Amino acid sequence: MLRVITRRTFFISDCINRKIDVAIVVDNSESVHDGTSDLQILTSFVANLIGGSDVDTGNVRFALSVFTHDVFNDFLLNTYSLKQNMLNHINMLPLRQGGTNTGGAIANLNNVVFKAVNGDRPNAPNVAVVITDGRSNNNTYTVQQATLAKSLGIHMIAVGVGLIDTSELHQIASEPTNVNVFSVAHFNGLFSIEGYIRDLFVQNCTGK
Repeated sequence: MLRVITRRTFFISDCINRKIDVAIVVDNSESVHDGTSDLQILTSFVANLIGGSDVDTGNVRFALSVFTHDVFNDFLLNTYSLKQNMLNHINMLPLRQGGTNTGGAIANLNNVVFKAVNGDRPNAPNVAVVITDGRSNNNTYTVQQATLAKSLGIHMIAVGVGLIDTSELHQIASEPTNVNVFSVAHFNGLFSIEGYIRDLFVQNCTGK
């Protein structure tokens, strides 16, 4: 079961009548699978980000992509209009195996997720949260796609778990990277940065 921690719903008061489209991109490669809790903690963190957002009014849309050596769009921006449907989907995420195709996951943002046919709105800022616990299989391609994403106006937030070398996170993230890069030692540490990521959502929503 998902461990959803109740926090204030940031969009009801902070971004009322304002829109934002958010893509969460999650590393589900073999390194995440310790056989027990890491994937559960990761999905609980994603559920918290969605659960504390003003989804049901239509102000906030979420997409969720999972990557290994391949990329899987679990739901797109226009797949679900109700928060509970998203949370139900997250609760049923399957275990997948493979490498760390971070570049492919970011290319998927550029080519699939943030497209009008899949629910992207021209009047809504685009924000992506990329969560990984390893370096990508192809750094050159990852940086190329991240650079393209930023040029397309996608605000990139990079989150690393248990990484000694965080240089790739800084290559992925939007400027200033000291604000848009997060690094935690263990998956449980994700909950400690939840509020900071919410603040970035609000900044993109309000323009402040």
